[in-house]
Amino acid sequence: VSEYRGKFKFVEFRIPVGRRAYRAEAKASAGECDFDMKTGTVHWRFRDCLFGRESIRIAVCSLDEEMASEQKRSSISVDFRLEDADDSPVRLVSCANILRPSQKFWMRCTTQSQDYRFAGVN
Repeated sequence: VSEYRGKFKFVEFRIPVGRRAYRAEAKASAGECDFDMKTGTVHWRFRDCLFGRESIRIAVCSLDEEMASEQKRSSISVDFRLEDADDSPVRLVSCANILRPSQKFWMRCTTQSQDYRFAGVN
């Protein structure tokens, strides 16, 4: 099996920006994603959540427990976009330890102006 089709699972993030901590929250939403077992890449359709004055499109694809046991990788690469005036793409973001629902994970991305670090529970 080289591809796994799963469902979206949205999570809550607290994003520290300067001295203020912005909170981005999105409820669980139905959707589908494609997980490439060979490359460890997740592809999905985006949903929006807001924090501060910026809109961020983000989602986490969760794997079934039995699929996760077969998957040896501990991290998944994510295609991440930050919505701004120019609709500029954001650099690649890495997600760690998101194979099981109870595990914590971290995300980090860098824009031209700021460096974001995300932490949450899948």
